[in-house]
Amino acid sequence: KKFKDIREIPGLTCAKCKRKMLSLSERDEFVNKMLIGSKKSLESREFENMHNSLGFKFLRNLSKKHPRTPLVVIAEDVQIKKKIRNLGRVGQKDAEEIISMTKDMTVNAPKVMKKLNTIKSELSPEYQNLLEIMEVYSIKYPKKTFSEIFSSTNVWNYHNRIRLFNRERFNVLSTNAFKKLEDSAKNLTPDEQKKFAKLNEDALRISSYMGYPVSTKKIMLEELYKRFLHRIEDPKLAAKIKKQIDNLPLNNLSADNIIIGFHNKNDREILMEIVNEISSTYEHIVPDSKGGGRGHYNGICLCKRCNQERATIPYKIMMERFPDFAKNIQLQINKVMAFIKHGCLPSYTNYPQDVKKTLLDVTEQKLRINIKKYLKYKTKEAEQNLLKAKAEVTRNQQALEQTNAAISENNKRIDDLLKEIEYLKGKKEYLKNKRAERRKQVKAASDNLQCAKSNLAEMSSILEKDK
Repeated sequence: KKFKDIREIPGLTCAKCKRKMLSLSERDEFVNKMLIGSKKSLESREFENMHNSLGFKFLRNLSKKHPRTPLVVIAEDVQIKKKIRNLGRVGQKDAEEIISMTKDMTVNAPKVMKKLNTIKSELSPEYQNLLEIMEVYSIKYPKKTFSEIFSSTNVWNYHNRIRLFNRERFNVLSTNAFKKLEDSAKNLTPDEQKKFAKLNEDALRISSYMGYPVSTKKIMLEELYKRFLHRIEDPKLAAKIKKQIDNLPLNNLSADNIIIGFHNKNDREILMEIVNEISSTYEHIVPDSKGGGRGHYNGICLCKRCNQERATIPYKIMMERFPDFAKNIQLQINKVMAFIKHGCLPSYTNYPQDVKKTLLDVTEQKLRINIKKYLKYKTKEAEQNLLKAKAEVTRNQQALEQTNAAISENNKRIDDLLKEIEYLKGKKEYLKNKRAERRKQVKAASDNLQCAKSNLAEMSSILEKDK
């Protein structure tokens, strides 16, 4: 099987935490297991006006054979796709529209929870808490789907109140913490206080942003104040300020925030949001915000949680904070190289060399992945290709010589034919002249014959008179 993207590789380990990630196809398969069967999905009121359409009738016949299999799974079969295309433009459009709509129809909440609980231990604490809340709702509303539950006004209002309370609480804690931080730095010089105030503004933005996990915020805050604290001559003052920095509250993503985000989303979108936590995501080594491109040379794979933890932290700092980071990147690259060797990633031939160069550039030549075996393989492959090319050149040269000989022989034949043509042209001209001369002779003879006939008639007349 060939892949266009390294995120499609099954069993790929995260380059940061080393956990196995779901590939894109494995993620989709997992979500598809929670969709309702084809028979039940076609009984939905949404399709009442389509019962007489050719597409609906075709899908209903399919559902009789596979009643418990979701339509989207049935439609992945090559033969089924061909049959759908043969329905004609209108029938195909109806069938595809129905299949697309059933993608968002999941089984009821309790059955969904049975599947989600199998991956609960692999999720982040926030999403584990989310699943615990979802478990309660699945018991409370057993006949509903989660999109119906999270879109209800009561559920939204309840979690929104908690969210607003937590936000207000964080604002109070944050205001008090930054006030204490400012008070701890009263003994700084006016210039130092100005610089410190600017750092505090950046720190407030970092601590308030929910897109970064707590571990990432702590690293970012430490790096933000690192140089400033190092320049303070009084070690006791620096330690005092450092203590207040460590006590800054961090506004973390909560299950309530996630649930508010689920409002008006369909079931598939909700499930994708959860399962993406352990799915393979593309990590830009040089972030987009810092001019990083989207080419293969600038990417490795991280699970969503590690991707969020990395945020925009430089790789050099990541190596300092996470000692196994380089080793785990190596493990991932090894698997990618194995897939390249087997011809499964045709567009990634130069990926190991390119990504190694990018990693060296961003870490000041410190993060060195080992690709010697791959380069030996590439060298051997290049040598084999060279031998094949040389053999091909030899064959082509022989073919060229044969062709040249054939051309030479044909040229000789052409010359002979040209001479023959010239001779025939001369012969033609001679015969043409001869024919003209013969015509003149024939005409003269004809004239003589007429004259002779005339004389004969005259002589015959004279003889008659003489008689």
